[in-house]
Amino acid sequence: MRIIFSLFLVALLSNVVFSQDDDMAESAFDDGVFNLIVGKYEKAKENFSQAIEEGEQPAKSYYYLSKARCGLGDFENALVDINESFKLEPEDKLTLDMRGKIYLALDRPSEALTDFKKVLSRDSEFEGIHFSLGRAYYKLDLFEKAISQFNESLVEKPDNSKCYRYRGLSHLLLEMDDEGCNDLSKARKMGESGLDDIINDYCGSIEIAMENKTSEYDWNFYDDPDVIDATNALLFTEFSNDDPESMVNYFYASRIRGDEKWRDVLQPESQWSDRLKYSLAKYEKWNFVNFRLVKKKRHSESGWWIGAYFEIEVNGHKDGGNDEISLTFNGVEWVIINVPN
Repeated sequence: MRIIFSLFLVALLSNVVFSQDDDMAESAFDDGVFNLIVGKYEKAKENFSQAIEEGEQPAKSYYYLSKARCGLGDFENALVDINESFKLEPEDKLTLDMRGKIYLALDRPSEALTDFKKVLSRDSEFEGIHFSLGRAYYKLDLFEKAISQFNESLVEKPDNSKCYRYRGLSHLLLEMDDEGCNDLSKARKMGESGLDDIINDYCGSIEIAMENKTSEYDWNFYDDPDVIDATNALLFTEFSNDDPESMVNYFYASRIRGDEKWRDVLQPESQWSDRLKYSLAKYEKWNFVNFRLVKKKRHSESGWWIGAYFEIEVNGHKDGGNDEISLTFNGVEWVIINVPN
């Protein structure tokens, strides 16, 4: 009887251990998905590697592991992982699409095109497939076919700024300057950066449609803004009263240095709003690590919003994000009236 009870106890304990392993495997997979979503790719890679070792949803784990590696720029190993996923689920459209995108990143457009065509044959309404096909044709210098696919893509998603970018470049390469310059101008208006030099070099004599022109009342994105940090904050010790950008750079360079010069570009303290006071009180606990301008937009004759990226450190923890600074013209000069908090 004692032997039977011992065997029963061993079996019960084995089941408990197995259940714990199952929970750990599921937890690794779930943690990996979360870390992938928030951009913690190294942690996600570790999570999905553990899930694979534990046999937890191997096809999906390999698929997500390849995504994590792409986030880290490790496209060669991402290809190895996506191929493992493909072996387990050879009919999966997401896997094929992902492999095609990895091939594009590895500058292997012919193989990417083959995968994208297979996806299209299996699902003509697969999201983003026409843009992916356009990118593959573009890389193969098949610009007419690329434009055809970009046209299809814009029917499905007319707010895809990258599609206007690559269709515009395709038009220019086919010497269709009117179409190309209008596409590139629209892409820039929608927030695509790095297009100023191309537009300046090729589009000076082209008539740009009004709806594609960028005005001060649209968000205008900075192409190559200064990144201000501890290494260069001392260079930003001057500003111009009629240059809102210089005032914003001056303000945050001062915060990075830790001096009080930031007060020079604010309203007089007697006019500070409760919101500004609240923000500045929070700033006392923040260590600004770096800062750069991102975009700007005039919202009235006497008002600008300037968007920026901030990286801060609070109690040993780093954080970062985009937000806007508000400036107004007081009749004599521009002044900062609100800062993000």
